[in-house]
Amino acid sequence: MARFGSFLVLRRWFVLDRLPVLGQPLPSARDQIEGILSPLLRRHLRDLVRVTHNSRAGNYAPRVFVLRPDRERFAKADFERAMQALFAARSIVVVKRKALDRKFYECIEPAAAEKLE
Repeated sequence: MARFGSFLVLRRWFVLDRLPVLGQPLPSARDQIEGILSPLLRRHLRDLVRVTHNSRAGNYAPRVFVLRPDRERFAKADFERAMQALFAARSIVVVKRKALDRKFYECIEPAAAEKLE
């Protein structure tokens, strides 16, 4: 504890988790989140867990992805923006799938060109 009238020296430490390689531009946060959203979506599809674009559904994609331990530092709002950017780029599409209760549900899947990879 410092006395009244005394000076404190404050130091600020910065931790760089990724240093840029010379000659390469730094990836923007948007590029990083879009690069994380697509593999998360593929992992969910591989595990047969369907996610949707409907924000009122229990399996809303950004809400489900925030709960994953491999989401890095991104929040729900980041995933929402990335999802909209991927929709605009037509990298992901909404498809209807028939569930076990014989009802059709809208789910997000990679576009047809990306499914082949």
